[in-house]
Amino acid sequence: MLSVGDNIEEIKSALEFLLRDADVVVVTGGLGPTTDDITTTAIAHTFDKQLHTDNAVLLQIKGIFEKYRIQWTDNNTKQAVFPLGAIPIVNHAGTAWGYSLEIGKKLIVVIPGPPKEASAMLRDSIIPLLCQRDETKQQTFRATVVVKVFGISESKIDKLIADSGLHALGVDVGFYPNFYEVLVTVNTYQANEQQAQKIIAQAKKILENQLGEHIFSFSYEALEATVARELMAQQLTISVAESCSGGLIADRLTDVSGSSAYFHNGIVCYSNESKTKLLGVPDEVIKEYGAVSKEVALLMAQGAKKVGGTDIGLATTGIAGPTGGSAEKPVGTVFIALAHDAGSFCQHFSFRWDRRRNKMITSQTALVMLLKRLQNKNLCCITHYFQ
Repeated sequence: MLSVGDNIEEIKSALEFLLRDADVVVVTGGLGPTTDDITTTAIAHTFDKQLHTDNAVLLQIKGIFEKYRIQWTDNNTKQAVFPLGAIPIVNHAGTAWGYSLEIGKKLIVVIPGPPKEASAMLRDSIIPLLCQRDETKQQTFRATVVVKVFGISESKIDKLIADSGLHALGVDVGFYPNFYEVLVTVNTYQANEQQAQKIIAQAKKILENQLGEHIFSFSYEALEATVARELMAQQLTISVAESCSGGLIADRLTDVSGSSAYFHNGIVCYSNESKTKLLGVPDEVIKEYGAVSKEVALLMAQGAKKVGGTDIGLATTGIAGPTGGSAEKPVGTVFIALAHDAGSFCQHFSFRWDRRRNKMITSQTALVMLLKRLQNKNLCCITHYFQ
């Protein structure tokens, strides 16, 4: 992986260097309408290609501007300019199209830089293109299992599976940590599909045995989407009351299309007065136990459930930091509570990160608790998370 500036000679040097060993180079960024977007010009310069405007692509880009009533400026035409011989790749998430370009036996794929656009194009167009090229070279069958893991570090995951027999299967294992979760992928390449599926089934069983309670998904699906599926499948509704998480849980739960089927309302109640007025938490309880306490968290969850008229109430209260902590309740102290017709549950956590990440980890932990409740799993198992 190389990162270069907006300089034609730097881009040229990087392409020439990478293509010495790589069969395929994926280039991201620099496809926009402004003067610093020079990727296509640099590629044309590097491989002595003329540039041309694809009128069909240009019409589609103009159509997007018209649809959203965005004023057209002539420099946007630049997003429909390609080197001769390039095959345009549609961008459903933006205006600048990508393209692929054959250079002898090598392939260059160029896509926009914004993550939302790049990830969608990679998934929908680039990976299928590369798989198609690979199949022409060799007849192998690939099988994959992915797991999303929460509450345990990448290093501990590696240690747990080190002596599990997973590596003895001859598989490739990858770890992709993102704050508050780790994606683990296992791939195998075999001469026939049956053998590939057999090995990957064994790998999945080993992962289940070793990582068990920490696995919340066997897919790339976001946690909130998994929770949404469970809520809709069980026809349950939820309301949330958030203090330290500041609305992050409500944001994530409503980030899923169709969320109105299960999400009724969210209340961000930071002050003690709002906890009393909006959720009915008695002022004397707050004075006796403090706003950051198990007692208040449970009453918040119950209040959210009652106010929203929902099957479930979910609440958070804590000290995100960097100020506000004490010897008894240091920064990172968080209580998360669930209220359900079957009963209420609250868990105390001690997080150790900065303010933003403490809020993020609180939202993730709350959603994991909710998912385990929906799946009738033991909520107490998360008491030792992050230790």
